[in-house]
Amino acid sequence: MVKFIKNFSATLLVFGFVFSFCFAQVILWNLPQIGNGSFTDLIEGDNAYFLTGGSFLMPFGQCFFAGVDKTTGNLQFCHFYQDARQTWGEALAKTSDNNFVVLSDKQSSSPYYHFFRLIKANTLGESLWTKEINQPAAGPYHLASFAPDSGFILGARVWNSNCVVLVRTTKNGESLWTKKGLGHESTYLSSDIRDLKSDGEIIYLLGIGYVPVPWGGSLARTFLAKISANGTIIQKTEYLDNDLQYGHLHGEKFAFLTDSFCLIAGTRVAVNVEDSVFIFLLKTNPNQEEVWRKFYRLQNFGFIDGYVQNLWQDENAEQIIITISLIDSLGHPAIGLIATDLNGNLLQPLVSYRHPDYGPAALGDAIKTSDNCILLAGSVLNNSPFLLKIPNLGIGEENYGSNVLPPIKVFPSLVRKGQNIHIDLSGLLINNSLLFYDISGREIRKSIITSSRFQFTTSDLKPGIYFLKIKNQTSKIVVFDR
Repeated sequence: MVKFIKNFSATLLVFGFVFSFCFAQVILWNLPQIGNGSFTDLIEGDNAYFLTGGSFLMPFGQCFFAGVDKTTGNLQFCHFYQDARQTWGEALAKTSDNNFVVLSDKQSSSPYYHFFRLIKANTLGESLWTKEINQPAAGPYHLASFAPDSGFILGARVWNSNCVVLVRTTKNGESLWTKKGLGHESTYLSSDIRDLKSDGEIIYLLGIGYVPVPWGGSLARTFLAKISANGTIIQKTEYLDNDLQYGHLHGEKFAFLTDSFCLIAGTRVAVNVEDSVFIFLLKTNPNQEEVWRKFYRLQNFGFIDGYVQNLWQDENAEQIIITISLIDSLGHPAIGLIATDLNGNLLQPLVSYRHPDYGPAALGDAIKTSDNCILLAGSVLNNSPFLLKIPNLGIGEENYGSNVLPPIKVFPSLVRKGQNIHIDLSGLLINNSLLFYDISGREIRKSIITSSRFQFTTSDLKPGIYFLKIKNQTSKIVVFDR
């Protein structure tokens, strides 16, 4: 089913916030034919979006490869690669002959570890060959094309060994070499892989090393390793969180900028900090030396956990988009986006999404499309996966340059009818309009801001959910009865 959502301010309950691009068209494509499952990887082709993941349409989880028409959202094909054991599509790559390679795991005779499985398929999802690599591994799994017609790099965590394994294959899926423990140090309790890329000659591995601390437990050190074609480490750099009050850095995704610099994004695992998700963004030069790092605390949104799913540089709008998988205090998932300028200054505070019919939704992958939109691949518990196509975050329409606006501080956000709501905001917003909406998108109040601190009463409001919006800043308020 295809839904066109043209006015965000009329669908506030669906997505939770009013954005700077209120009147842009958003397209939702539900894909019930895939069954109860989820997407894990998404790439764009000439006429279709191609996805892989796993579905429980079969008696147990099975890997699938699907194609969705870029214009209509119609499912062109969905091919299930059935096996006697559970499998799950983990990653996807396009080959030089315009076919695809799907990396899936395959459960072994032991329920605790899986093997690698490569499937080459054509644009209709028909299998051309399948290769299994007898290397016990555990997720997360990663796939990178090494070079045109030069094979692939597979990455995962070694089962029961607490380190990373990389496998290089030919273009036909035959194993060339296997390397275990890349990036692992003797001081680490364990290490893990978080992202994997190749520029055709060099392999780049983003990982985490866990170091023991005297008071018990461990701290995470993010590292970026540059690896040669034969699996030898050329350079490895660690990035630490020196502020132990907050904890440690979990690097989760990285991307190369147009100037050959690199961005690493992830979560800052905080100690004794509740009701917040910390996101960090770190820029390195071509020698992997840190240039700057920025932290974004996603507070007062009701989310308590999350991780970075993807990031990229939008060259047209000169901004960086970060997509985030979020968990709220009830354990429900949501999809989040933030945007920064090229220096890491926040342009767009957190925007979160849920499915309009089914509510909580988990993010499988996200990409920037060729028509300058953001495509989100999501899934809903006990329901079918879906695609949500939205315009870019609208920063180009309201770019505040160096005057980056902090979020509105509203307290309390959960208020009993009749109590006052206090608002504390940046002086940059004085003389702008404050808009107050109800859950249907109807404007309740409009006033001009004359001070950075003010309050208003809720005595005339009915119990329900309301939204305050100033420029591109939005806060949610819940009013309950006496």
